[in-house]
Amino acid sequence: MRIDWYSQKGQSRERNCDAASYCETSHGLAIGLVDASERQASQQFAHHWAKTIVSAAVSSGFDLGGALITAALKEAQAGLRETFLHQIASYSLVVINRKSGAGAVLSVGDCLVGVSGTNKPSKSGTNWLNTPHTAEAQLQSHGLADAVLPGAQHLLTRSINARRFHEPDIHSFRICNGYKLILATDGYWREYGGDAAVDLKQLQDDASYLALTWGESPLELEQNSDMANLLPLDI
Repeated sequence: MRIDWYSQKGQSRERNCDAASYCETSHGLAIGLVDASERQASQQFAHHWAKTIVSAAVSSGFDLGGALITAALKEAQAGLRETFLHQIASYSLVVINRKSGAGAVLSVGDCLVGVSGTNKPSKSGTNWLNTPHTAEAQLQSHGLADAVLPGAQHLLTRSINARRFHEPDIHSFRICNGYKLILATDGYWREYGGDAAVDLKQLQDDASYLALTWGESPLELEQNSDMANLLPLDI
C-alpha cells in the first residue's frame, strides 16, 4: 500500500493552506484532506482540522456508516469558537476497513474523492465519488448550468467553520488491490485536472492531491510538497 502526496502554494496565495493527515491500524485506514480559505491562522487551522477528522474516524472504530464520526465532528466543531473563530475550510475524510476494502467518504465543501487508474486526478480519468458543495454545483443540479454568477465555482454552500455545523455528505465504496483512491483540493482538480488544464507551476490556488494505492503490503509514503503538511496521527 502506498500514499503519494503532492502539495504546492498557489501563485496568488501567500502561504499553502492545504493539509492532509492519515492513520493506519490493523483494523482500518483513515485519511483526511483539508483546504482552508486563506486568512490569519488558516494554515494552523488546516493542520488542526486534518488531524481532528482522522482522530474522529479512529476513535469511532472506523465507522463506515458515518453517524459516530459525524457526532464527533459536531462536538469538535463547537470547540472551534475558542481558537479558530474566523476560519473556513473544505474537507474530505476517507475511512476504509483494512480487511474488506469497504469504505466511506465524508465530505463538506469542495475537496473531492475518486477512484482512478493513475496516480493523478483528471476530469475524464477519475470517477469522483462526491460532488462539491458550491453555488456552481447547486445551480447545475437545478438545471441552471448556463446561469451567470461571478465566482460561483468558489462560493461554498457548506464548510467547516466555528459558527455553524454542516453535516457531511456520506458516500460508500469498495476498493480492491491495485486500485487508486484520489483525494484532491479544488485548486488541483479544477485548475489542473479541469478543462483549462493549467500548468502546475502556474496554478493560482493552493493545489494538493493524495493518491492511495490499495494493497496488502506495509504502507509506504512518497511526498512532494513545499511544506510539511502530510501529518501522521499517532495513537
